[in-house]
Amino acid sequence: MTETWCGAGNGDSDGDDRIGRRDAARGRGSWGGFTSVVAVGGQRRPSQLGPRVTAVGGPLHDVWRDRRGRGASDDLSAPGADDLAREVDDLHAIIGHVGEAVHVLAHSGGAVCALDAALQGADVRTLLLYEPPLDVSPDFPRGLGDRLQRCADTGDMEGLLVTFLREGPRVPDAEITAMRASPSWQARLANSMRIVREVRLVEGYQPDRQRLRAFERPVLLLVGSATPAEHVAAVDFLAAELPNARVVTMQGQGHVAMLTAPEVVAREVISFD
Repeated sequence: MTETWCGAGNGDSDGDDRIGRRDAARGRGSWGGFTSVVAVGGQRRPSQLGPRVTAVGGPLHDVWRDRRGRGASDDLSAPGADDLAREVDDLHAIIGHVGEAVHVLAHSGGAVCALDAALQGADVRTLLLYEPPLDVSPDFPRGLGDRLQRCADTGDMEGLLVTFLREGPRVPDAEITAMRASPSWQARLANSMRIVREVRLVEGYQPDRQRLRAFERPVLLLVGSATPAEHVAAVDFLAAELPNARVVTMQGQGHVAMLTAPEVVAREVISFD
């Protein structure tokens, strides 16, 4: 069964009111002796990540977390210095609601939020991170947030989106041209301001290396063989710092294997514990 939680727009961080809940349905299953999986997306919604895994793994208490400004969340606030802290608070509230140690499956910017929550003591059974973007190599697109903000300040949403696609996930121009011709392009433009928030959040994050070295829970680090170099560097950095981490390279995949090869992601996640 599934619960979907979403970041509330009022910024309240007191109790469960900090996040809204919808479509709640309680269920129990098993996976490695535990029953709950919390899925946290990046630019993609967790509903594109969690169902593929739970479909393979059997019935679970499956919690999808719509992050602030995404999905059913009504948080439309501008990017701020406390964005990561609010995301981490939300995750602590969700895990506290579940009431048991959870598996946390997270992608991209969502993996940054999940990592920080775990390092701050969230009750995590296993941490499953798919290419968290970290500024640990020269390949990281430093200054991207400022470039995107300049586009936003002039109302150039198309420029904002194209700049992000080129410099963030490094989508080839031919693919961007095809994306522009697709029916979903206008929806992407309408939601492009959330990209600025995500990039600012990622740019401002540096994991505490002492906490990384002291974190003993099992960590699965997923990376694609065809992904941009900065993601490989981030996974290598975490693998060197975390004492109980395992790296799995998904051959032929990039940053969105949950869309291009969901069965591969599901197989690696379900087999890890």
